[in-house]
Amino acid sequence: MATSAAAQSSAPASTSVHLQASAAGGLIRGVVRDDVGAYLRDVAVIAMGTTLASARSDAAGRYQLSLPPGEYILRATRDGYVSTFREPIRMQTSVEIERNITLIRQGATGRQVLAAGTGLTDLTSWFQMPDRPSDSKDADHSHDEAAWRLRYLPRTALREVAPGADAATDGSSSDAVGHEAMASGVLADAATGGLPSFFGSDLTGQVNYLTTSSVVPASSRSLANEWSRGVASASVGAHVGSVGDWIVRGAFDAGDLSSWVVHGEYRSRDDQPHRLALGVSHSAQMFLDRSPDLPVSLQTTTGQSRSVGEVYGFDRWRARSWLDLAYGVRVDRYDYLTTPALVSPEAGARVEVVPQTFAVVSISRRSLAPGADEFLPPSATGPWLPPQRTFSSLGGAPLAPEAVQTYQVGVDQQIGPSDRLLAVSVRRFRQSTADQVATLFGVDVAGDSAHYYVASPGNVQVDGWSLGIGGQLMHNTRGRVDYSLGQTAWMPEAGAAALARVAPSTVRDGRESLHDLTTTLATTFPSTSTEVSMVYRVNPAFSQPGTDNRSPLFNGRFNLEVHQTLPYQPVRGGRLEVLFAVRNLFYDVHDGGSLYDELLTVKPPLRLVGGIQIRF
Repeated sequence: MATSAAAQSSAPASTSVHLQASAAGGLIRGVVRDDVGAYLRDVAVIAMGTTLASARSDAAGRYQLSLPPGEYILRATRDGYVSTFREPIRMQTSVEIERNITLIRQGATGRQVLAAGTGLTDLTSWFQMPDRPSDSKDADHSHDEAAWRLRYLPRTALREVAPGADAATDGSSSDAVGHEAMASGVLADAATGGLPSFFGSDLTGQVNYLTTSSVVPASSRSLANEWSRGVASASVGAHVGSVGDWIVRGAFDAGDLSSWVVHGEYRSRDDQPHRLALGVSHSAQMFLDRSPDLPVSLQTTTGQSRSVGEVYGFDRWRARSWLDLAYGVRVDRYDYLTTPALVSPEAGARVEVVPQTFAVVSISRRSLAPGADEFLPPSATGPWLPPQRTFSSLGGAPLAPEAVQTYQVGVDQQIGPSDRLLAVSVRRFRQSTADQVATLFGVDVAGDSAHYYVASPGNVQVDGWSLGIGGQLMHNTRGRVDYSLGQTAWMPEAGAAALARVAPSTVRDGRESLHDLTTTLATTFPSTSTEVSMVYRVNPAFSQPGTDNRSPLFNGRFNLEVHQTLPYQPVRGGRLEVLFAVRNLFYDVHDGGSLYDELLTVKPPLRLVGGIQIRF
């Protein structure tokens, strides 16, 4: 696409500069996002070379620059973001080049805020567009356009141009500035270990070196005697043009119980008519040693290995400006089940009845094998751990999958401005669970956290209401609160007698009132580059350990993560983090299982995770 315009004279660095090509040339365009995929507006994208030109991204993150033929260094900067993007460009006549740019928010870790849940499958998460907090300014280290020019223009240009003015855009001095900038950019890329480009954008990912350990509540053993293991994990991903992103993740550990997990996923961008999520994963446990010195938990496990595979595909289709449709299916294969293949379909719709008010309906069937939590794909919001524990059926009965059917209808209401948007949701739901799973720790050996038993107390149906509110609470804090009220009806199974002898509080009879409150909070501290996230769930129906405790009790469980960025950059655009996480929630509240999965988990161990994360 050729353009022709007269070059404009430079403006002071404190104002927006828009220079156009003075001769027929080409066009460079693209989209600017932050490190969690949100579009960035008002980003200054600057090309230095044959001429000096700049443009600012719009509300959708789009920018474009018309440039005469020549060599350029392309940079991007915005106040509150670390400007690490630098790329040499060779522009030719009548050529259009696409460059998508990712900027790292200062003090951010690149993780999405956790979305609280109560165990209900909620397809409305597919309908939610990301709502990112506005960017903060750091007075100690400005990233505005003027500061960027002072930091990155060559010293010869600073000597030749008066303070407060841009470099000249005509004559030989312009060429000198451009080629000096080009050379310094290429050398800087080589010196800092710049990563290769793939599918038109830089590779991103992370490498983790973690240690995990478990502590059993009320255990007399010290932390040093608990079962600790080392875990290595990594991920790599990139943009697929301007339509989506792919990522591959993997984790493994080694020892008497060797395990690993690999997960690949493609997601299309939020601005696409079809917001696709396609993925495949495989996990495995392998028992490498059967000596008598092994823990009892490993000696009692039948079989030499277990493996689980999963394939899924989901779509959110923007059929009309006021109508979104969501549908998809996941297929799992658990080799330790009598019927290995499990199918879990989902469907839903969201209609905008009036501005910022939406009617929502959804239906889903989720099939989960006992022990599935050990094999599920790694969470995008937490440390990635391969299968860590062994499990077996209580009493030696065949393992049967848990089938959860959930029906929901409700209303979503958005409140407030876009930078402080709150979402309020009300749901009427019914959840029917066949072969509800109970999880028991410490049955054979008191304090054993490496092995657990599973059994089913029967079937359960829950009818109730849920209310949720969440969004941007403060400048650097996001959160959500979900409350569910339900009436449950239990249908015990004949095989629950063995479970009643070991943990009678897991066997419920007749009707029960259920009150569940789950709170999620995530906050960042830009001054120290620290991010803290926490999930806390309270409920009066948690099961108790021991044969004398026949009634459920009021209790709370939590998941806490702290990420601290260190002042060291291992690769260009990367960062080094220290991770510490502690949790006694056994099941992930975002997985969409039964409301009772966590409530029927007896004496879950406290899991500690710590280590180093390298992000690039």
